[in-house]
Amino acid sequence: MTHSYLFSETSATRHQFLHFSVDGSFSLELLSENGPDMIPIREGGFQEQLIRHLLEVSYWDKDRGRSSILLAALLHELNQLNNKQKETVAGSSYSLIVSKALKYMRNHLVSPITVSDIAKHCKLSPEHLSRLFAKEVGIPVRQMITQMRLERAAYSLRHSTLSINEIAAQCGYSENHYFSRTFAAYFGISASAYRGKYATPSDNHIVYEESIDEKYPINTYIYVNP
Repeated sequence: MTHSYLFSETSATRHQFLHFSVDGSFSLELLSENGPDMIPIREGGFQEQLIRHLLEVSYWDKDRGRSSILLAALLHELNQLNNKQKETVAGSSYSLIVSKALKYMRNHLVSPITVSDIAKHCKLSPEHLSRLFAKEVGIPVRQMITQMRLERAAYSLRHSTLSINEIAAQCGYSENHYFSRTFAAYFGISASAYRGKYATPSDNHIVYEESIDEKYPINTYIYVNP
């Protein structure tokens, strides 16, 4: 099966491909031949949580009957939301100001970031930025920073052999105990347990490049070592 990739110049883009086997009685536009090529998902939104749950259920090894029912329910909900939404590809429906704020956050996650820093970069007052950001994204600026840091940490746990302390430092956490508590509160599992459950051994030979100055600098580039 051929996959295509679409990127946004204003926000990070992730691509997730899932393949399902369904019988004729389960009919959704989402899974039809004429269905959408992709579903744009905003960070921190309800659809993102549905995708997370869908992925978790997809990897269950036990109770196939129950997991099939849950997957069908999740797909139906995504189908309904997809029919209602009018967003553009890769979250580019965010305003230029909010997109600029999100990009600044991604590029400075390793450093202490304040709302004032981001507001200054966007040439707005902190109050104005906070109101605009919460209205468009649905969560406060500080919550989004935490979410981005933890998502980056989770990605590194899955796809690198760096120690948990090294990953915490790269994600802007100077105190390892605070990182551990925050990670466990967000994912419901410790960082070490998360790595043990989701790490991909076959990915240990790849090197992640964060300094390439390309058209899409906020997306991840990798080099594969032969």
